[in-house]
Amino acid sequence: MPIYGYQCECGNYFDDFCRIKDRKAELKCPHCGEMAQRDWTNNSPQKDNVRYSWSMAVNPDQIQAAMKAYPGSKYLSNGQLVVKNRREKLTRMKQRGLVELDN
Repeated sequence: MPIYGYQCECGNYFDDFCRIKDRKAELKCPHCGEMAQRDWTNNSPQKDNVRYSWSMAVNPDQIQAAMKAYPGSKYLSNGQLVVKNRREKLTRMKQRGLVELDN
């Protein structure tokens, strides 16, 4: 599935993985809840665009322990994992024994 990048006015950049026929020009920002616009100039998953992962998030009380268990990981105060690009996301997934599924 292709990756589509979205940029919100709050400064958050996030990706949406979907079929071409399901892509949208606007999506709700997971950071602030406002509608984010599709970033037509920046759809490369290899570019350094900060992303926030709920799937690899931890309880905020466990952030320090997670940083020790997974060296180099960075978290927001709400526990979301911060990744700078797709390569780092795949590295963090591998650390946790996770794999990316192909559809």
